Amino acid sequence: MPRLKPPAPLVPRSVRMPAAAWAVFDRLGGAEWLRRQVRTAEATARTVRERLAAGETHRAIAEELRISTKTIQAVKQNWFPE
Repeated sequence: MPRLKPPAPLVPRSVRMPAAAWAVFDRLGGAEWLRRQVRTAEATARTVRERLAAGETHRAIAEELRISTKTIQAVKQNWFPE
């Protein structure tokens, strides 16, 4: 069965890591796991930005989303662009 066309062009990337690290990457789920992590990070950054704009405290956001206050600072400093 043919694969669906991806929503954006795929660009091959090379990643250098030791065999042990590559085995862990494969056990975690490989490329699909990485894609899921990226989508989650984008969604979390968006949520943090919205809640900061609404005036919520860093600590309240961190506790509810179970993330570090340092992550909230990184989002606030625009380390995760919109």
